[in-house]
Amino acid sequence: MNNIKELLNEDRNFCLDFQKNGIDAWIYRLKDYGIMVNSSGPVLTGKEEVKESLIPLLSLKSLEFTWEPIGGNISDDETLGYTYGNYNRSFIDSKEKEQHQTGRYTTIWRKDSDGRWKIELDIGN
Repeated sequence: MNNIKELLNEDRNFCLDFQKNGIDAWIYRLKDYGIMVNSSGPVLTGKEEVKESLIPLLSLKSLEFTWEPIGGNISDDETLGYTYGNYNRSFIDSKEKEQHQTGRYTTIWRKDSDGRWKIELDIGN
């Protein structure tokens, strides 16, 4: 039987780390060839493309961005898994109006040879 709790906790810790360390937290957990798929725009491949795409997000005034996994699963050999959940994002836009966004995400994780979970694919709407 696999230990999904470990992966769900990794996803939660990722959110907490993102609150403190921003882009660095994301890049640390992304595999070198990791992919990010957003609701619009190009599919992003690799740490540099993902990093560049996050800069505008993190420059938003009063940004609050959190997520919480609500489920997932891992393979029997405990090397591949996925989490999915809900996210909340709020910020002040360029017209000084408060914006609130909610959505869902799915993240596919793979365990590296050092035993750490890394993101292979991140999808958000």
